[in-house]
Amino acid sequence: MSANFNALSGIVYESYIRPLNLFKHTDSTANLVMRILVVITGIYCVAMGLIVEQFSYIFQVILII
Repeated sequence: MSANFNALSGIVYESYIRPLNLFKHTDSTANLVMRILVVITGIYCVAMGLIVEQFSYIFQVILII
């Protein structure tokens, strides 16, 4: 799971954040930004897991959407 989060944060950083040139891109800032992205992604996944757990009939919800 952590490898997936790390890969996702690397892709997001290289594809979306780095081209914006919002700050000086050094190894230390890239490391910090990717760590923050990993934490945000982890929180998002846990939150979505808790929300989906509350659905009693997930297939009916999917069909309605």
